[in-house]
Amino acid sequence: MEKILVVDDNNEWRKILVYHLKDKGYFVRDAENGTTAIKLAEAETYDLVITDLRMGDVNGIEVIKRVKELNASSEVILITGFASVDTAVEAMRAGAYDYITKQTEVREIMVLIEKALEKKQLTDTIRAYERELKDKYNFDEIIGKSQPMMDVLTTVSKVCETD
Repeated sequence: MEKILVVDDNNEWRKILVYHLKDKGYFVRDAENGTTAIKLAEAETYDLVITDLRMGDVNGIEVIKRVKELNASSEVILITGFASVDTAVEAMRAGAYDYITKQTEVREIMVLIEKALEKKQLTDTIRAYERELKDKYNFDEIIGKSQPMMDVLTTVSKVCETD
């Protein structure tokens, strides 16, 4: 079951979104400000964080940055009532999956949430395969511990990560 954190200082809007998410079967926690959201994200990993931009103590951009520091694979959607190109660019640079306004219909928000969670699942699967391949094709079976051999293996390790 996917875990979602909803962060918004607008109690009514936050509760409506939480209701719809729980109705879809998601595990949902909510926070009324950025400070509480960051504490929750430090205690538990979330697949998706939906955060407001403007909140009293810690704004949505700061929430995005901290969530991404804690778990780079978490997706974050920034929802705001005060949309601007500058904040949209800033949110995307901070690592947001998307940036939408609160005027967006709940149905559209739910579709966006499903797409963000799907992206996260695909990203996690790719990372798992990458780890598996890295473990399978390591250099532990190669005999030779001389410095020239170590230099060659270091170079091969760097080159194999590129096209």
